[in-house]
Amino acid sequence: LNSVYFTSATQGWAVGAAGVIRVTANGGATWTIQISPVSQTLTGIFFFSATNGCVVGNSGSLATTTDSGATWTNAPFNYVLVGGVLNGVFFTSATNGWAVSVSGNLIFTTNGGNTWKLKNLGLTSNF
Repeated sequence: LNSVYFTSATQGWAVGAAGVIRVTANGGATWTIQISPVSQTLTGIFFFSATNGCVVGNSGSLATTTDSGATWTNAPFNYVLVGGVLNGVFFTSATNGWAVSVSGNLIFTTNGGNTWKLKNLGLTSNF
């Protein structure tokens, strides 16, 4: 597992190798696997509400959920533009979010993850 995010003391998710997404409803005492739309390693997860979240990972993997992870949907994005691996994701609201890549690029959404755009920062370092 590579990243974990809790929206409360009891509700949380963890992501990892081979697209694994796990969820707990009891503070981590037990975990259940959720069906993932990707098979690549996931490296980051963020929920901007109890039901709305986003995961990112290798090969530009990027998926969103609006139902606490009962279903995950691949977000359309060309991973070649971001250097192949997205390291982390963060939202400041239900609409505005950012993900960073190993190639120093930033992608962002202004519609809750439905579409993403590249912001080339001119950096070559790993975010």
